[in-house]
Amino acid sequence: MKDIKYFEDHLNKLGSLLAHAEEFSDIFKYFLDHLGEDMDFIRLGKRLNSPALKKTLQSIGDRILNEKSILTKITATIIPQHQFIHGACFINGQLAIFFIFKAFSMGLLVKIHKKDGIETLLVRFTIFEAPNKEISLLSLSGNSFQNSSGSLLH
Repeated sequence: MKDIKYFEDHLNKLGSLLAHAEEFSDIFKYFLDHLGEDMDFIRLGKRLNSPALKKTLQSIGDRILNEKSILTKITATIIPQHQFIHGACFINGQLAIFFIFKAFSMGLLVKIHKKDGIETLLVRFTIFEAPNKEISLLSLSGNSFQNSSGSLLH
């Protein structure tokens, strides 16, 4: 099994992409290719049950849908030594995958909607964590694209 040292370069690269990339699909592709689909990486995390995370995801869902959203089936893990959270949930019945670097208060959420092909909405966000651990959503920006081939990424 690979340990955290194996993944540190990938986490650093992902953090840099998150902060600087203009095409959010590049960030998500890097996450999936190097971290998100690697079972050894997934096993490194500790289960996280955080009302603050749920509130943040709810705020993102509300903003991207322009209405009150329903958040269900939240699964999240944290790698404490890197303050890195990743997981998935459903927003109004549609799959969303997310990750957050708490150390620099940024994250990415990818909402996938299947209808005629796949429409993917990628949202980069910044958060503020107060001393009492309350988290507020500060900003949101996004890319969206439709792909009729069935692939999540172009």
